[in-house]
Amino acid sequence: MREHRSGYVSIIGSNFLYPIVRLFEELEKMGPKPPNEVQAGPYENGYSVAIIGLSIFMVESYINRARFIIDSKIPIPGKHNALTFFKKQFDQNELYEKLRELFVVRDTIVHNHPWEAMISSSADGLKFEVQPQHPSDKYGDKKFLNAIDLPSRKTKILKINLFPTRISYDDVKEVLKTSYEILTFIESTNKEYCVISYLPVNFYGKAVRFSDFIESLDEPVSERLTKKDDDDIAERVPD
Repeated sequence: MREHRSGYVSIIGSNFLYPIVRLFEELEKMGPKPPNEVQAGPYENGYSVAIIGLSIFMVESYINRARFIIDSKIPIPGKHNALTFFKKQFDQNELYEKLRELFVVRDTIVHNHPWEAMISSSADGLKFEVQPQHPSDKYGDKKFLNAIDLPSRKTKILKINLFPTRISYDDVKEVLKTSYEILTFIESTNKEYCVISYLPVNFYGKAVRFSDFIESLDEPVSERLTKKDDDDIAERVPD
């Protein structure tokens, strides 16, 4: 047998898709609920930060793939992180601002920026006695300070929670949709850099395109779960 040799570049990229979609299913099945003023439920928060982290890792992976391919053809001088590269390579300021907020959310999760607050409990759940304080002299960087709306503790554009324990289902959907928007833009510039829109994923037992999965995020959870239950019944009923 002849030995076949070829080049190889270690890009994770679409390998993130299966765990992202699988974790999203589990998050929906547990019945996500709006967080109180202080936190989401522990399971919802845990699944949410996991999905968000993987989604943003995927975006960064594809950006680094684009950078590697471009650099192999026309060397890019100096070192650039994914965010700086995106800004310099693509004339897309609106997308760049969204990408910057995604990276702020990623940092908030990965580094678990701690806030300090006095809280109390009520019939509506936990609430803050006074506005929580973020030690910005110890945690966060310039992009964090530019991205955060301190009164709401959310990003200014995407409205994603930056108070770590409050990150929940709605934040997940926003991150997924924004990640997809950025990746499909990269795909539209050159499919060598990224192919994402028509890749298949298994969502509630059905093979669908990733683009269809993203479009379905605007459907109510109850509607999606009802469809799944109806399909399960149909499969069990003999002709």
